[in-house]
Amino acid sequence: RETDVAALSSLAGKFPDARIVAVAPGEQAALRPLEAPARAGEKLQAAARLLLEDELGEPLEDLHTVAAIRGDGAIAAAMSKSVLARWLDALDETGLSVSGLTADYLSLPVGAGEWVFVAGRDRIIASRGDAGFAADAALAASLAPGIIRSDPERHIAGYGDERALVSVIGPIFERRTLNHEAD
Repeated sequence: RETDVAALSSLAGKFPDARIVAVAPGEQAALRPLEAPARAGEKLQAAARLLLEDELGEPLEDLHTVAAIRGDGAIAAAMSKSVLARWLDALDETGLSVSGLTADYLSLPVGAGEWVFVAGRDRIIASRGDAGFAADAALAASLAPGIIRSDPERHIAGYGDERALVSVIGPIFERRTLNHEAD
């Protein structure tokens, strides 16, 4: 939950055997389902690069792309190389041995056949496992209805501020509590 990366230096050495993964704001990463047969290795990476270049309209040399098999399908993810370099430099300065970097929406507990929305800190994070986004509440309110209409069979779950969730996804969703709200 630390937003100041430099403050993480106090953790260096406390978890010598732990695998540490940093979680970046989802606004800094793009994720798309890869509508291709699950392939391993270079073919999967090439398919991801082509998809992301077409969808994002950014030159490939400016993007760090990753492809992975996730469940029954595959995903393609991208982050600006300059943004990634700033993250890695800041994390290296902490002394922590960070083994991975992911987007916050990839960390949500998403079950099969559902969308999960989390409202908090004036932003919405949403994921269905193979796709997701993070945005301020106003932008999320314009994105969510189209997403929900395009996949009407998916169960919708929401965590966090109920009023914010209703304004973004409507009144019909399963309300779930965040850990710090639980008894």
